[in-house]
Amino acid sequence: MHGYVVSRPVVLRTATQVKHIAASADLDKVDVAHVQINALNEHKMVRESLIRQFPEAPVDTLVKTVPYEQLAMWSQFPILLGRRVGDSPRVGNVLGAQLQALRARHPQRQRFRILLNNGFGTNLGDTLIGMTAFRSVWALLKAHLPQVTVDVLMGWAPLGGVTHLLQQHEGIEKVLHQGPSLQAMGRYQGLIDFSGLILLAGYGEMPPVDWYLWWMGLDPAEVPASDKRNRIALDPEDSAAVAASLSAFEGPKILINPKASESLRKMPDAFLKTLADAVLESDPAVRVVFDQPVAFEHPRAIHLPDVINSPQRLAALVAQVQGIVTPDTFVQHVADATGTPTCTLSASVPADFFRYYPTVQTLVLPGAEQLGGWRKTKVSADQWQELGPAYAQAWARLEPATVLDALKQARMNRAAMPADRVLRVDSPRSAVRPRLVSKTEANGVSLQPLGQGEDGIGDALQRQLLKLGGQILLPGDTVVFLGAGTGGLAAALAARITPYGRLIAFEPRRLIHQVLCANLLLAGLEHVETHPVMPTGPRLSVIPMPRLAVRDDHVSTELSNQPLREPVVHWPVDSLDLAVCRLIVLQTPVPLLQALQGAAGTVERHRPFIVAGLLRPEDVEAWQRALPDANYIVRTYRLKDLDEALASRPDDGSLILIAEPRKTLHSGEKT
Repeated sequence: MHGYVVSRPVVLRTATQVKHIAASADLDKVDVAHVQINALNEHKMVRESLIRQFPEAPVDTLVKTVPYEQLAMWSQFPILLGRRVGDSPRVGNVLGAQLQALRARHPQRQRFRILLNNGFGTNLGDTLIGMTAFRSVWALLKAHLPQVTVDVLMGWAPLGGVTHLLQQHEGIEKVLHQGPSLQAMGRYQGLIDFSGLILLAGYGEMPPVDWYLWWMGLDPAEVPASDKRNRIALDPEDSAAVAASLSAFEGPKILINPKASESLRKMPDAFLKTLADAVLESDPAVRVVFDQPVAFEHPRAIHLPDVINSPQRLAALVAQVQGIVTPDTFVQHVADATGTPTCTLSASVPADFFRYYPTVQTLVLPGAEQLGGWRKTKVSADQWQELGPAYAQAWARLEPATVLDALKQARMNRAAMPADRVLRVDSPRSAVRPRLVSKTEANGVSLQPLGQGEDGIGDALQRQLLKLGGQILLPGDTVVFLGAGTGGLAAALAARITPYGRLIAFEPRRLIHQVLCANLLLAGLEHVETHPVMPTGPRLSVIPMPRLAVRDDHVSTELSNQPLREPVVHWPVDSLDLAVCRLIVLQTPVPLLQALQGAAGTVERHRPFIVAGLLRPEDVEAWQRALPDANYIVRTYRLKDLDEALASRPDDGSLILIAEPRKTLHSGEKT
């Protein structure tokens, strides 16, 4: 992982997304908000864009790389989990101890977020294998952390099928396709980094699933072989479409897949024809199936390029044929999950790399160990120009009869397996959406953000504010509520003053404000006015404030939990120019005294009751100055003394203030 910073504004735009990158005034003195984390190819795209726009400027004056070591110096940067560059493949399980350290670093946190950088690579096969390894990692994450979710950072142009595969894992919440700012990295507590995948230590030196386990911090030897088999989710609609296409053809069907992501592993056209002829000659009832255009015609050939138009359709096809011959590619990894008998033809890795696939038999091309691509993940176009003829000869030496024997052995292996161990197929996971949890309150059921923890002080404050408000209010009164939260108290106060009253609720935390609106609508209180603004300051202004992420750890009285800042409108109560006002309720985390100062004109004109909490004892004197004795009787009460639920808790000094207008004492007006 690395970051970058630019000296000129940059706009990156593709058919699917856009990113606006702000410039820093000084590339050598940048703040965390200006440093961007690189997603695969993003830094390169930024560099190329700046060179096009400013061809005469030296590149090092336009963009600067920020290495991982510098990123990690930021105090809120997530802890690196798993292996590090330079670690020995012989090191055992380190993830458990790392998670213990992570828990110790955040002892009060109940919800942890992990970022998986660069996914498990950008290819379908790598992703499926990586997710198999991640299931063991996920079990350890859940064992050590109270609640945990994982986001995955991919590049700007990933295969759509890769994103789909990632989203099928229960622990993966979001798949991101552009890099966050360094400041936004503060929302994560842990980081697993797969950037530069094929260059990482140990890659290509052991079975892929073992390497993924090792890189993420586990000891592969401690993971059972049964946990190293793949799983796949099959979509019912895709399966039905494939079944409909195959239903017109009788007899067993053998899929021949010649393609792979790299030329090094592709099946040559000449061998494909020889193999297809051999398969058809082996059984007069058998049919060969092709999922892509190939130059092979035969009455028993089934061509489905128009039907198999996605990785999901390909997976459905793999599950429905009776056998497969394929190079080392995505198909064989799906075949393991579906239990489909398969012969894999490997041109670059040993056969035992796929030892955990009981229904897959792997053959290595004759003499492949001596060729220039052995143990290589990819080769350049120039290298392939030189290597191609030697590989064509190796494919020509492979006997089709040997392939058919291997496929027969794969069928026998499947027949010998217990029926409940053959398939590892799941139903598709439904779309991940932000969740709200229901909480029963005195006035009914309201919605709370998932990340909001139990808050005894906050709940007690709400109970007492409701009690006091109920004593003061009558139907038809006007109430101003500063810091309305998720709406439980606001709904109760609004119910008290209906049908002709007016409640105006201010909630500056954007996402909490949205939950507030949802709760008011659920309660049938459409007439309540809400404002997503901070009720402070002498005049209208816009000020950046720390953000509250509602799916992350927080309590009801907390203003923010993220280092990220977002613009918030500051708009004082006096701007409402209210004709009447019976009660002003002020609740943390709104800055109470500053909010009161923004309502000074309203207080002077209407002498409303004022109820505020939570205060500290040292704040009382300032409140008494703001509410002079000539106008108000000011009383403070310890929250602990008012609420029985806090009787067993230590006194934290929290106070509730009640300001009663003196005019009501002399006019005979009911209070």
